[in-house]
Amino acid sequence: MANFLRYVVVTLLLISGLEAKDLGVYGSTSSIGEEDLIDFIKARIQSFSEEDRQQLMQAIQNTFVSTLKRPMEVKGIRKVKEYSVAYFDPSICVDRDILNHKGQIIVKKGTLVNPLSQVSLTQDLLFFDATDSEQLAWAESFASSLKWILVKGQPMQLEENLNRPIYFDQGGSLTKKFGVNQVPARVSQEGLRLKIEFIPVGGKTCANCS
Repeated sequence: MANFLRYVVVTLLLISGLEAKDLGVYGSTSSIGEEDLIDFIKARIQSFSEEDRQQLMQAIQNTFVSTLKRPMEVKGIRKVKEYSVAYFDPSICVDRDILNHKGQIIVKKGTLVNPLSQVSLTQDLLFFDATDSEQLAWAESFASSLKWILVKGQPMQLEENLNRPIYFDQGGSLTKKFGVNQVPARVSQEGLRLKIEFIPVGGKTCANCS
């Protein structure tokens, strides 16, 4: 939210041609909250002409579309050189009592809960860099049941070209959670753990990977 608001403020300044000025200090010098910034933006937009508002909305729309078409690549990801395996235990320690609709405790605070004991991973995940032609061609050799998650590339264009759902690890949330620091990487369920295989391109065939 903060990044979006920062972008809107910058856009407002650029469109309205404002110059930086020392306006002095008015009232408290405490930090400006997000709601104050929203109020400022609303007031600033209301002072715009219809043409300026249209320019602002178009600039924001163009930025969103551009971000969707080419998301920012996940940083710190290298290409796999040697096959290796790691495991991820999704268990969490409940930090408070969990109650049912009658107010009865069904999970006590401090209980170790593994989500995989209740819900299974329905599809294996395949993380890779779609800008690498070798990785892309190799990924296409896998069974279609694998869920593609890109760390770099253009998911919308690729989805249209290949006619299959494609996802992107926005902000590297999944790679950080699973400890995926190299690709291609395949995540599958093995008992109550997730198995993470770092597979060099061509290191395994479709036959023994699908």
